Amino acid sequence: MKTKMKVLLTSLVSIALSASIAVGGTFALFTDQAAVNVAVTSGTVDVEAKIKDGSLKTYSRGIPQTAGYFANDAGTAQGAVVDATTGELKLNYITPGDKAEFVIEVENKSNVDIEYRAVAEIVGDAALVNNLVWTSSAKNWTFVEGGTAIAPVTVSVELPEDVTYAMLNGNDDKTPTEYSATVKFMIEAIQGNGRVDYWDGTADTSWYDNAPAEQTEFKLDKAEQVAGLAELVDGGETFEGKTIKLENNLDLYKLGDDGEPVSFEPIGSYRNDTGFKGTFDGQGNTISNMYQSGWALDNEYYMSDLGLGLFGLVEGATIKNLNIDGANQPSEYNLIGSVAGAAYGECTFENITVTNSYSGNHSYYSGGIVGWASGNHKYINCDVDASTVISSQWGDFNNANGGLIGGAGSSGTYYFEDCDVACQIDAYSDVTSAYEWWSYRNAGMLIGKTGHTQVIDGTTYAAAPNVTCKNVTVTYGEWADYHYCKFSAMSYPYVRVEAGSSTNAYGNARYYPAYDANGNKVVDENHVHNAGEHHNELIVFDQLFGGPVENGGRTCVYGMPTHDGVTVVYNNPSKNP
Repeated sequence: MKTKMKVLLTSLVSIALSASIAVGGTFALFTDQAAVNVAVTSGTVDVEAKIKDGSLKTYSRGIPQTAGYFANDAGTAQGAVVDATTGELKLNYITPGDKAEFVIEVENKSNVDIEYRAVAEIVGDAALVNNLVWTSSAKNWTFVEGGTAIAPVTVSVELPEDVTYAMLNGNDDKTPTEYSATVKFMIEAIQGNGRVDYWDGTADTSWYDNAPAEQTEFKLDKAEQVAGLAELVDGGETFEGKTIKLENNLDLYKLGDDGEPVSFEPIGSYRNDTGFKGTFDGQGNTISNMYQSGWALDNEYYMSDLGLGLFGLVEGATIKNLNIDGANQPSEYNLIGSVAGAAYGECTFENITVTNSYSGNHSYYSGGIVGWASGNHKYINCDVDASTVISSQWGDFNNANGGLIGGAGSSGTYYFEDCDVACQIDAYSDVTSAYEWWSYRNAGMLIGKTGHTQVIDGTTYAAAPNVTCKNVTVTYGEWADYHYCKFSAMSYPYVRVEAGSSTNAYGNARYYPAYDANGNKVVDENHVHNAGEHHNELIVFDQLFGGPVENGGRTCVYGMPTHDGVTVVYNNPSKNP
């Protein structure tokens, strides 16, 4: 097994709210885990958590209710129930304006410094889950010294009052009889050593402005300094021949005065052609919770192509020893990568791990590491795991998304070594488009669009003659099985059965709704097809490289499922029943 830079230096331990907690006991998990980077002193992370007895409260439109009930229950069942077996919070008959909250008591017995935070997993109908809002007094990583008391953590889940039934059902002429979801809150703890700095939303360039002109190495330990790096590069300082070393883990999550997360300005701009040309050495540290909205950063509908990522644009740069965790990058008409929106020239990406991240793009290119690549690149020991989603919705003939690279220039060369890619490619956001399976053809687990094709037995496939792979593993999960239904009554007659990042199940992101053979609106699996229409047609995502590159970019070609040096693992039902 190859050596990897671990996220946040240690294995993450989750203290789940299990059965023993639900009845008031304590529960400790992984109390002796010490799988740490060699630079960190081994110790014991020992955190115990329990639900505080009698702390469950419920509200309806801000009005306190009898604990466990919502106003809309009408006495039929408790609205909020803690399951005595699983420790999960079950929300029943929840409607707009309902809220449930309780308190988690956390005891810290660790003999090392730690950081902790509350996380939530919500399961239920996709439309409901997408509209539920959870909050916590410990949503961000918080540092405490070994053995130091941890204040009780308040958590809550709410369905906001401004959510309409149309947002839940697809129409507002039907009052729901029941909406339910299950929430599991967890306290995550890691060995900390005080190595997290939280961004305050400002930028600091003094570390560079006050440095001697001959200085070529800069050590940054504050999030504000990295924001300052973005300001400097955007202003024309390329850092060519210079090295930036990251000394701390950084958390870039910052709420603005409007209650919305503040978008982190990328280092360099694709649109303005201001790129970072130096070396960025993360030294095994993690940058967490980077939020970047293409709209917030640009505020123009069709002109948001500044490039999203920690870096907007790199040119001949080296980015290494860095973990990206929890990046969230929604946008339209942009180049998106967790590390770089665009990369030109002789670039190296080494020892990079991307976890728990999401890039959602209506058009152009999205990649796990780089959105658009051009030049001669090396990707060594780069991992994009199954918790990361790379999503695209068809909106332009030039869009594509890939596990490592969204789209690659046809004249460049790309070398992948010791890379593991298991991310979810959400390439079906617009299966409904006029061009059958368009986004599907624009996606690949390694590169979304290579710019090359080859003909095999009369069929044209995406090709990668300029890609060299050594010890690369690609893993497909259950997400790789998608289905669609075809309805002749629709102008664009395909609807996706599984919910995607930009459309609900049986939704059509561009042309909705569909009507079945009886003239009824299609909202779930209970519909009738006309003769010749397809029902629940299986589409298996199975390609390392993709891209429609013929006929002016408008002819869909098939993706290439194999490549020398790549081991493919199938964990999806249709391929591995």
